[in-house]
Amino acid sequence: MKSYRGGKATVTRNQKIKYAGKLTETSRELYYYVGSGSYVKALNVSKINGQYVFTKQPTYVIPRADMYVLNKDLKETSKVVRTGSKVKIDQVLIDTDYTDPQLYVRIAGTKDQFLYWTDAGDYPDEDEGNFSFRFFMDNNHNFAESTQSLVTFKQGLEKTTPFYNEQGQLIDLGGKYLEKAARGNFLPENNYQVDYARYIWVPSEKKAELFYHLIGTTFSMRDPHSKYEYTWVKQNIGSVYVKASDVTFKGLKVKTQNTAEEATKLAEK
Repeated sequence: MKSYRGGKATVTRNQKIKYAGKLTETSRELYYYVGSGSYVKALNVSKINGQYVFTKQPTYVIPRADMYVLNKDLKETSKVVRTGSKVKIDQVLIDTDYTDPQLYVRIAGTKDQFLYWTDAGDYPDEDEGNFSFRFFMDNNHNFAESTQSLVTFKQGLEKTTPFYNEQGQLIDLGGKYLEKAARGNFLPENNYQVDYARYIWVPSEKKAELFYHLIGTTFSMRDPHSKYEYTWVKQNIGSVYVKASDVTFKGLKVKTQNTAEEATKLAEK
């Protein structure tokens, strides 16, 4: 705490202080006015009127124990952050692909290094998690959409999920359709990763259409004609594409490998 005359005093951790008015900027720093010509630096305040202070800016976390840094697949790397160290972060992300969504933070200055906090339902709580936050962050992000390129079939196509080969021909799935298998009683979101876009000549339509290429060759398929209501099978379909007009794209942008004109000229040869 300091006064307008430049004098300084100290307050103890977690001490409650009355304040007056809005944030005040002095010497390029923000302060709360607490009366009698005294101010408290905003960076040292964790709660206002009993509510946590949030920030939109990068902040830092302090691990409660040594922690492995995770990659974009949420697998442990060889990198470790130590107990009590200050780790700068710039995003809070929630992975919804679980019965109980999980919360992660991204290490500032990276695109693919993360730390696991705990269940997202406990956020914000200064007593929970694998690390403490200096400030809790606003604008939580969806983990998958922040780290992957995804497509989801549009309404009306979820039970057919049309696939195409690289010749622009519709693939016969035998009545089955693409759907992620349930984990217990939980059905994951039916988002699918893609790695690039490409224009392909579609003979049946006599024109080039934009497609996304799905990552992988073996997929979880739902069989509505099975004896049991909920039956999924793993099926190797090979390299497949989905028509851009059939899906909703979200997440990281992908590169388009060619143009519609190039696909048309190739088909005319």
